[in-house]
Amino acid sequence: MYYYADSNNQPVGPYTLEQLKQLNLSGVVQAETYVVEEGGSQWQPFKNLLITQAPAGSAPLPSTPPPVQENKQSLNIGPAILWFLCCFPIGFMQWGQTAKGWIWFLVSLCTGGVGSIVVIVDYWMCYSIQQKRKLGEWEFFPSK
Repeated sequence: MYYYADSNNQPVGPYTLEQLKQLNLSGVVQAETYVVEEGGSQWQPFKNLLITQAPAGSAPLPSTPPPVQENKQSLNIGPAILWFLCCFPIGFMQWGQTAKGWIWFLVSLCTGGVGSIVVIVDYWMCYSIQQKRKLGEWEFFPSK
């Protein structure tokens, strides 16, 4: 017999392994839902139970299961900034403004990214205008 941790992190049960499998099929018990065997003390994800089906321990049922761990993906801003800095010169290259693109890259790099605000404005203006006419190599903030 087994207990599972509900969404409030409270033990629910007991259930047989077959009943837990049925609860899994109905979506009540997920692969990451913590379960413990009756009389056991070690909570584990349901998917581990299906793999190992470990025997019961001798310790009594704990009052609460371990805390629910959320699946958080860490966001690292460094690669995002690097990709931005490396990609906008390519856009300028496509418009025949290669040297200007690399100058903007250096400005952004030397200002710790603050100069990128100006780069974005110039980039957007160049993008809009280049669809209508050819840009000059050193044309900054073009208008009609």
